[in-house]
Amino acid sequence: MSKSSLSCLVGSLLFVAGCFPVELDVNGNSELLVARQEGFFVYDPASHKASMLLAAKGERPVFARFAPDGRQALLVTNTRSIDEYRFAVMNLPGSTPRTIYTGRNTALALFSPDGKYLAVSRVAEKERKNAANTNEILLIDLANDKTTTLLEETLFSFRWFNDSKRLALFKIEDTNDGAMTGHVVEFDIATKKEKRLASAVSGQTMCIELRPDQQSIVFSAANAAKPGVNLDSPEVQAGLGTSLWQWNAKDGSVTKIDDHAEYARFSPKGDRILLARMDRTGQGELRIANADGRGAKKLIDNVTLSITRDVMLPGWLNDDTVYYFTTRHTYGAGEKALALMTIGTDGKNQKSIQAALDHVVSQIVKNLPEPDPNSDIGVLNDPAPVPEKKEVERAQVQRGWTATVFSTDGLVVFAATTLIVVVLAVFFIRRVRRPTKKPETPA
Repeated sequence: MSKSSLSCLVGSLLFVAGCFPVELDVNGNSELLVARQEGFFVYDPASHKASMLLAAKGERPVFARFAPDGRQALLVTNTRSIDEYRFAVMNLPGSTPRTIYTGRNTALALFSPDGKYLAVSRVAEKERKNAANTNEILLIDLANDKTTTLLEETLFSFRWFNDSKRLALFKIEDTNDGAMTGHVVEFDIATKKEKRLASAVSGQTMCIELRPDQQSIVFSAANAAKPGVNLDSPEVQAGLGTSLWQWNAKDGSVTKIDDHAEYARFSPKGDRILLARMDRTGQGELRIANADGRGAKKLIDNVTLSITRDVMLPGWLNDDTVYYFTTRHTYGAGEKALALMTIGTDGKNQKSIQAALDHVVSQIVKNLPEPDPNSDIGVLNDPAPVPEKKEVERAQVQRGWTATVFSTDGLVVFAATTLIVVVLAVFFIRRVRRPTKKPETPA
């Protein structure tokens, strides 16, 4: 993904609102939904086949999600305004996208499991004292594209419960020097009532991951406990770093499960969890653990989780394969480019699929017209048809000089050249024939 307002990352693996991560979505066929500078693509790593959903025309693709039933996709583009994003829904395999929302400083969007709603996290319009990046959650009803504000004073990360009626998120109660005290809550979207699950102290970022069976929630925090338990002040906790904690639905217990990770993603079956932590250089390692965080084993290191201030999130391709990013130096320059990688959960069969993805995309877009940077047509307007391949240029190259001279273009060039030569010739002939004035002689 090209550099956009993703660059508002604040020095942690996870990001604050107003910037989308480099993150891929996966459907039930283990196909990846990829937002690239050329447009939006569905790519199958197994067969190396790809199809283009929509070409980029004037706006930058930044984020995409499959709908739960796989029949639709959410496409998000960065408009001409640096921090403004356009959200649209497209029927698959292809149709004219329908714009459902345009807003500023958005960071995350997730379909409800029943596909009826889209929840969007964005920077709150009102800034809270001592906390410039508190968020709010918007709800878009996809039946009528109506947008309402669900909750203010939250952090960017959230997850849907399976019933599509509740969200798991972090509700801010107080802030102090960037650290925030609050609660991990179960939020009812109809009644807007909160059920506190855990007390927590967090920084500007938070990972929340809900296990597929809904029996546990994993979240990142400096400290956490059951609701009602007094935690140390935010000033004390702010310097302790981030750990992963787990809330258990059976008994309501809150326990620390990992001191060395700040990002987690459950496998599709929910029996294992992918763990990641980034160092100061933006590199990090991935580990695989049981669903309760126990038995963590190193999977791979030298994983790129950030470049400058842009964040890249790993994930599951299927229950046996993980995808992640590394960096490669671009030829003749000091810049770095991302390379998409896959590896088996047993640490075997590591491979780069970036070259195959680049190749198949280049074959798709080679016949598309170059995007006009001054055009007002956005990527989410009617897609331009792919023009038929023409052999005009090749034919012109192959024909002889005689045919070229006597073609329409050749005759026009010949006539123009002849006219210029004639005008110049007349001018010089007149100048040569002009009589020389004789000097006067004295009387």
